[in-house]
Amino acid sequence: MSSATPVLLLEDDPADARFVKEALKGTCAQNFTIDVVETLAEGLEWLRSTDYALLMLDLNLPDATGLESMRRLNEASTLPIVIISGEEDEQLAVDAVKAGAQDFVVKGRFAPEILGRALTYAIERHAMEQHRRHAEQEHRKLLARLEQSQRSESLALLAGGVAHDFNNLLVSILGNADLALRELPDDAGGRSYLERIVQGAQRAADLSRQMLAYSGKGRIVVSPLDISALVEEIGHISKSSISPEGKLYFELSKNLPSVEADATQLRQVVLNLIINASEALQERPGEIYVRTGLMACDEDYRTNTDLEDALPAGSYAYIEVSDSGVGMTPTTRKRIFDPFFTTKFAGRGLGLAATLGIVRGHHGTIEVRSALGRGTTVRILLPCSNAEIDSPE
Repeated sequence: MSSATPVLLLEDDPADARFVKEALKGTCAQNFTIDVVETLAEGLEWLRSTDYALLMLDLNLPDATGLESMRRLNEASTLPIVIISGEEDEQLAVDAVKAGAQDFVVKGRFAPEILGRALTYAIERHAMEQHRRHAEQEHRKLLARLEQSQRSESLALLAGGVAHDFNNLLVSILGNADLALRELPDDAGGRSYLERIVQGAQRAADLSRQMLAYSGKGRIVVSPLDISALVEEIGHISKSSISPEGKLYFELSKNLPSVEADATQLRQVVLNLIINASEALQERPGEIYVRTGLMACDEDYRTNTDLEDALPAGSYAYIEVSDSGVGMTPTTRKRIFDPFFTTKFAGRGLGLAATLGIVRGHHGTIEVRSALGRGTTVRILLPCSNAEIDSPE
């Protein structure tokens, strides 16, 4: 025998309430248990403390009338609603269904077995609608993720191609400038101009390296690393890089599996994230936490987390940087990995785009959680390795 389906009936007329309860007693395949309340306020209170499968609503309650009571119930829960009305009003029935009611039943105009079927069908239709909405949301999320991935891949391909061509030009500029400097005496009049050319070309080479990092084609030398040891090593450097108003804390897990990574690039990624977190404090007192740990990336996590790239299931070591700063709007959050995007008055190179490129080059991804006025958390996930850990170089 199947368990009874709990229903909340909002009805202020005791006679009508008894009729509904009697009509549902043993007259249909599905069993129902009915709780009765006489006001909307009572109904809202019961919804907070009891789980129901369906709501039955009289539109003329002492503290609410018409579709306003249905609107307030919809704000408080997502349960299906069946209207039971003393009025045979076709327009009211249409308006109720448009507002989300699963059915509209007129008191005294239905056979007992019809009411039971109406409730059963209302529950089934609502479940199908919820499943359809969920499927549509997942479809939209997948399309948005695919669009972002294609956009990132196109930009990365462009950046990589430009960087390689740019490097070839810089080799010629730097090489010839260096040869010219060797030929000139120290007191030559044009020497200072050549030195400025070399300095400018070296800055251009730094930008080129950032572009290669963004494209995931930068030169990396990987070795098995302990990310907690690496983060701990740069602790003193990072403390001198943040705002005097910021407090930096480290919560580092011990005995983590190794990750295959380039120590130099990973240090730069962590330091960049800490500096970004410090700037998010905007010279106001605040906290920055740097954490490391181990987590399992399962299907549920991959489905419900806004990751920059899809990940295969498995174990991942993570580095997480959290701040209590100003946070970001959803619009800003969507753009933070665009090349040269910045919320600062003056930008500095590729920014987080290069960070994402480095992480992608290590077969990892980035998760970002942020809300305006509530700070930001950036988590880097890197696949674990079984290799023996080397000390960071």
